[in-house]
Amino acid sequence: MKTLNSISLMFMSLGFFILGMLFENVRLKIVVLTAAAILSIAAAIKSFQEKKKNK
Repeated sequence: MKTLNSISLMFMSLGFFILGMLFENVRLKIVVLTAAAILSIAAAIKSFQEKKKNK
């Protein structure tokens, strides 16, 4: 199975963020925006690891 690179994780995070803004239910909005934040952090870590490996 191929792992996701940092760019695809950032686009997934952006999609979750936009999706979270569409919901009016506060609990659902919190869950979706938390998922977006976690994906964003994972993308940042992955990007840092890729940059470190390329040096």
